[in-house]
Amino acid sequence: PLALIAHTVTVWITVLVTLNRYHAISRPVPVSATAAVRRTRLQVICVMAFAFVYNMPRFFEHQPIDKGQELNSNVNGTNFTVIEIRNLGDNKLYQIIYSNILYYPVMYIVPLISLAYLNARLIKGLKELKHKKEALTGQRQQDDNITLVIVAIVCVFILTQTPALVNQILWAATTGNDEQRECG
Repeated sequence: PLALIAHTVTVWITVLVTLNRYHAISRPVPVSATAAVRRTRLQVICVMAFAFVYNMPRFFEHQPIDKGQELNSNVNGTNFTVIEIRNLGDNKLYQIIYSNILYYPVMYIVPLISLAYLNARLIKGLKELKHKKEALTGQRQQDDNITLVIVAIVCVFILTQTPALVNQILWAATTGNDEQRECG
């Protein structure tokens, strides 16, 4: 669950950074440094809270249940307690709603569409800004490196998130076959 929380935070922080950069390029409004830092902190806290709440069910996917039965073992006469694992992750309704219906829009579709749109707008805004600088100064200016880095990050995000989507689809497709799911 903690790794999935971190994954969710990573996805949405990428969207947040791209959105903030988009606003800086397309709507450059002077904001005090204190207000900008405060706003950014609030946004990051909101993303972290969302990631925690969204992934909360993951903490309950696997729970050991003590059946209270003891068995004698041949290994040094040690007694073992039989424990049954209740797996919320194997519940069909849970898989349909949480693992499929919620996962795709929250972790892939909405971030991907947002990033693709913002990335296209960033590139367009960067070109417009470059033309304005050239018109004002009469010289060719260097590209805005921060925006180019964000564009590169978004491209890497899209390439690295696609296998996670494929994995999720394969996991959903093998829900009826325990042998295939055990393979991982």
